[in-house]
Formats: sequence, C-alpha cells, structure tokens
Amino acid sequence: MTFDDKVFIAKKVREARKRLKITQAKLAEICNVNEQHISRIENATYTPSLSLFFKLYSALDMDLTDFGINVEDGLTPLRKDVLRMVYSASEKNLKYYKDVLGYLDENLLK
Repeated sequence: MTFDDKVFIAKKVREARKRLKITQAKLAEICNVNEQHISRIENATYTPSLSLFFKLYSALDMDLTDFGINVEDGLTPLRKDVLRMVYSASEKNLKYYKDVLGYLDENLLK
C-alpha cells in the first residue's frame, strides 16, 4: 500500500474539524479561504499550501504530532514553550519576534 499525503491530511483535517464541531464554512472563514477549498482538502482532491496548512493547524487546535511529526524530542520545556508561541503567532507577531530576537542577538547577547 502506498502512502498518500492528500488522503492522510484530508482525514486529519476532517477529524479535527468534526471534533471541534465546526462546519467547513466556519473553518473556511477562519482560514480566509472559500468553503469549496476546505471541501477539496477534506476530499483529498487538493493538498493545502504550507501557509494554509499552518492556518488549518492553528484553527483546528492541532499538534504536529497529529501528523506523525515529533519536533519536541530532546527539547527543554523552555524551547517547547517558545516553539508553541512561534507556531501560533500571527505574521505580524512573527515579524516582531524576529526583529526583537535579531536586535538582542546583535546588540545585547554577545
């Protein structure tokens, strides 16, 4: 049997959406796409872009372990907390985090 990423992602998105008891229309609204887009993802006819994948991931309160990815092996609790902040941050906040960390790295932490 061959692994099909579209089917795998479709199943995970559908399960998470149903667990939260939200409609495809509501999920589409949250992710700023149309309902047909969500339907195509859930029916495995479309694979979401990386940016949409992370919007879905956030909107559906999912964890990368839901997709078989364990990024936390060997990480300290502090690193895990920082990663959670980064994964759930808006683009605006990510830019701010990057600017602040860059400034600290260049000016204060040497």
